[in-house]
Amino acid sequence: MLKELYRLESVADLHSIGGGYTTENFLFTDTEHSFFLKRYNTTNTQRIHDITVAYDRFAQGGIPVIEPIKNIQSEASFFLDDAWWGVFPFVEGISKPSHELTVQDVQELGSMLARIHRVGQTCPRQDIQAISLWNKEIFTSERRLLEYTYAHLPNTQEVDRMALENIRLQDQFLSEHASFIKGLRPINDSLIHGDFTHSNIFFHPDGQIKATYDLDKACIAPRSYELARSTLIICFDHAWDETSFVLADAFLRSYLKEEPMSKDAFQLGLHTYIANFMHMTWLEKKVLLYRSARHEKLLRSSHVRVKHLAEEFLTLPDRLYPSL
Repeated sequence: MLKELYRLESVADLHSIGGGYTTENFLFTDTEHSFFLKRYNTTNTQRIHDITVAYDRFAQGGIPVIEPIKNIQSEASFFLDDAWWGVFPFVEGISKPSHELTVQDVQELGSMLARIHRVGQTCPRQDIQAISLWNKEIFTSERRLLEYTYAHLPNTQEVDRMALENIRLQDQFLSEHASFIKGLRPINDSLIHGDFTHSNIFFHPDGQIKATYDLDKACIAPRSYELARSTLIICFDHAWDETSFVLADAFLRSYLKEEPMSKDAFQLGLHTYIANFMHMTWLEKKVLLYRSARHEKLLRSSHVRVKHLAEEFLTLPDRLYPSL
């Protein structure tokens, strides 16, 4: 299939390199080049269309995205064995874990996200799906399922107890702030990256950003939502301390210098992200239902975030938004 669709003379050394938290990834070579092969997590054709359009529009707007290679049918993906696949050029770059990020790094990240949103606000929005936000009924059903699953585990570990505590803290938070959350009215004003974090960026040796990738969650959404999400993941993923707030200040100042946003708009985006995050159970399902060891580290980071966001929900906008 690869040889035929991409006019390759050979396909050698095809092997798995694991994946992110939602995809499966492979490497292979032909006679001269290396390629990255992704198995998408969705079989939804509309979602694949949205991802393809997002790559095209950001690339046309000058954003350094690693684009999928178009095949002989001029398509950026193909369907095989009940899955969508994409082929990308293999790109080398520096990838940094959150605990290694410097002030200069987060400033570069803030500037890049501003560039992405500048392009995203000019894109036509009618042919890309809007973000899917929370559903309390689904959360309640999944909370009950996870509590039942936990109660019937033959033995439990620390990470299992952490997952259970997460969903109970989330349930308590959602009950306490139900009226507030119901009154949130976010505005979908931009095509967003969807998962703009340090994990989806390559740096040059000089510290500048070489490329961004993984647009699997690209959609039409409030840019303030993505700004808040990226701030909390990039700057607080490894810890929740004063150093994290220093990084957050640098990240937000860099973004706001290029793409201004009022404090009220930022606050709405932050509250929207927190409300959405508190309805999520996918990590807890990976750990409790599917016993996935690969997701345990991410669950630990999520556990810290759940506790602090619940405690600081109303005061966090004032702590984060820079005094400009």
